[in-house]
Amino acid sequence: MLPIYKMILTEETEGMDFIALVDSPAHMKSFEYFNGKHEKIKSHFNEEKRIIMGVAIAVDLPIFRRDEQLGEHYVVFGKEDTEQIWEKMMASNYMHNVNEMHDSNKKIKDISYLHSFAIDRKKGINPPTAFESQNLKDGSIIVYYKVKSDRVWNDVKQGKHVGFSIEGWFDKKFIKTKQTQMKKESKSLFE
Repeated sequence: MLPIYKMILTEETEGMDFIALVDSPAHMKSFEYFNGKHEKIKSHFNEEKRIIMGVAIAVDLPIFRRDEQLGEHYVVFGKEDTEQIWEKMMASNYMHNVNEMHDSNKKIKDISYLHSFAIDRKKGINPPTAFESQNLKDGSIIVYYKVKSDRVWNDVKQGKHVGFSIEGWFDKKFIKTKQTQMKKESKSLFE
């Protein structure tokens, strides 16, 4: 099994500074599109409202990563860390920073942050109906944006952008799992 690291904030890390519209979100959770009455649009789009809703951070979902320093590994966002990350982003007013495909040259100006919330079933804050089958854990962040740009809205409708992806600067903390501990004790079991 590949090592798993928790994404954390430290005093030295900046945290989340952008959210991107992407064609393949790492958390594999797609947008939902809504008309003015928050009804899911299936076969057509309501050109008046242009509201997209999606998962910004999916808590405890392993996301595959590969880099020169750590090689192949997974990262996860824990509930408490996600809360800190989101609070810092909101306090810094970065929720308005949206780009396309993590390209700093493609910042979207004609998009408005509307609303976000963390799922917390004990407090009655449940995932939207459209996301019930996606196994989202408490602490996962859902965001709503209004797309004002005709070009970006057309890209969403055509499937060029299907979800949200966050970007920022975080530290990684190794998580010892039962399987990774077993691998250290007996390499032959997993190789």
